[in-house]
Amino acid sequence: MTTSRTSLALAIFMLMATVSVGFAQPTYKVNPEATRVGFSIKNLGSKVPGEFKVFSGNLVFSKNKPEASSVSFAVDVASIDTDIEKRDKHLRSDDYFAASTYPQMTFKSESFKNVGGDRYRVTGPLTIKGHTKNVSIFATMERKTQLWNVNGESLVFTSSFEIDRTEFGVGESSSILSNQVAVDLKLDFRTK
Repeated sequence: MTTSRTSLALAIFMLMATVSVGFAQPTYKVNPEATRVGFSIKNLGSKVPGEFKVFSGNLVFSKNKPEASSVSFAVDVASIDTDIEKRDKHLRSDDYFAASTYPQMTFKSESFKNVGGDRYRVTGPLTIKGHTKNVSIFATMERKTQLWNVNGESLVFTSSFEIDRTEFGVGESSSILSNQVAVDLKLDFRTK
């Protein structure tokens, strides 16, 4: 009797393990060499472009069940680059990003929905300079095979949207510098 119970328990455990493996979603890591976190802002009527050079992120993705997908992303604020070091130093200061106190901007999805084709709406808290706002980002996905690794795969998400910098305490409202910042993302996530 005990042997048959043990055998039954073992069979159930093996079945559960098989089912769990079947539903496991692959985890992708951001590829810094093919990823760009860019932005632009109007200053005295002229568009000033820039980017952040250091970031990290993970993606769990299911094309068949996108609501089970999730993404987390962090950007090192001190890596800001607008091509003018004096301006970058000012942007790192307490007047703007306060990079020494708030070294990272972060986003973590709470909702991941397909909105048609390869378009997704990703919603979750965005935290900049200690201020957190819930944002929805629309992104387009492209799936690629990694040519250098036949077993690898890349998922590239592109998105453009705007945020109000003053809502995150990044500088004050100004007649010279626009409150609206245009964000331009190309996030390349790879399995290996």
